[in-house]
Amino acid sequence: MPNRPKQILNVAGTEALRKTRELMLTRAGFLVISAASTRELNHVCRRTVFDLAVVDHAFEEDQKVKLAETIRQLSPNLAILEICRISPVIPGVEHVLRTPDPAELVREVNRILRGIES
Repeated sequence: MPNRPKQILNVAGTEALRKTRELMLTRAGFLVISAASTRELNHVCRRTVFDLAVVDHAFEEDQKVKLAETIRQLSPNLAILEICRISPVIPGVEHVLRTPDPAELVREVNRILRGIES
């Protein structure tokens, strides 16, 4: 029986970022569902079990923290990858990527979910 594709929750503040990340991660073999707000998070987290949540760098710090709180409330065991430019703001975040580069994101997600180093 083949392994099911890993599912990623992509939380991004703009449609362009959501679409770019969806495309890159889907091409890498992941299933991706995107959300842009706590309302959308409430909807998708109640219907899907994710393997990783990716929280975008383009949110204000307080927005990022609120989104992470919502994710942890709805999916307490879900690891979060925070994309930031300087330092993470999500308390206790499991993974950090300090660049918004899409190729780096795919490499980091592969490392986290598949143990693939590139």
